[in-house]
Amino acid sequence: MDMMMSHKPQRFLSVETSLQQQALDFQVPALPYIRGEGCGNTFLIFDWLDSSYEIRPDTIQAVHSALIKENRDDALILRKEYQNERQLILTMTVLEPDQSIAEFCGNGARVVTRYLQHKIGDKKIDYYLKTSQGLRKVWWENNLFFVDMGITKLHFRKSKFFKSTTFTLGLGVRQFTFFWTETLEPHLVTFDDIHENELMDLGCYLNLHQRQFFPYGINLNKAEVLSESSLRVTTFERGVNRITAACGTGSTSCAMLARSQGRVKGNKPVSILLKVGTITIQPKNRGSVMSGPANIETGKEK
Repeated sequence: MDMMMSHKPQRFLSVETSLQQQALDFQVPALPYIRGEGCGNTFLIFDWLDSSYEIRPDTIQAVHSALIKENRDDALILRKEYQNERQLILTMTVLEPDQSIAEFCGNGARVVTRYLQHKIGDKKIDYYLKTSQGLRKVWWENNLFFVDMGITKLHFRKSKFFKSTTFTLGLGVRQFTFFWTETLEPHLVTFDDIHENELMDLGCYLNLHQRQFFPYGINLNKAEVLSESSLRVTTFERGVNRITAACGTGSTSCAMLARSQGRVKGNKPVSILLKVGTITIQPKNRGSVMSGPANIETGKEK
């Protein structure tokens, strides 16, 4: 798919302002939450594991109101699916600032793992996040938090996220080649020398004006190869609708794509340098495991 853009798209300021006004106009009860952070990605955690809260328009509006007020990247709603003496399976609903629901959030999963360490702390239990593509195990070792990221799709198959397979995107006379990937979340990845403001402009343009190609929006990534085992990754996130400090699914997509193209070596761990901190992607069988730091503000439930 060839797509040229001859003008700068409007930013999402008007959309964000509208959502903020909606949040103020819609009076709903406040819900308790915990603040969390992973490599600069900021979150609100809503622990509904042992509560009677359900996903309904009024509770979602209350969660969204808190998200806008706190100016965080995402809200993470935790609900229990199943529990016995040996395992806990939970769902992690990811609510975005534009009120959409994401498929998954890698950095958010690490932050949730840190929260489980704080709340439960029992390493004898196996913890899983239920996703649309099966269970994803999460765990911790010392001060690092691990997420089974599953298989990154690199060969195009039928997907609800994409209506094309090859993407040449342009700003004026500058053109960039993007590759399709999917690590639960849909991503386009380029290894070209695209400037950050160009990545921002393309992200806004595609998510605002090209829904016929990307009906659910699209994440864009710039991956820079630093060595045979390290990349620098910058991501424009759909739903947040701007470049964020970090993106776990984006970093995983970039690492696995670079591996498939021989830009990094074989099964070696790939270090991903982000705007804030570093995470590691370890290829494992046909999938990968992401690891990195995560923090929560303990004792500060709001």
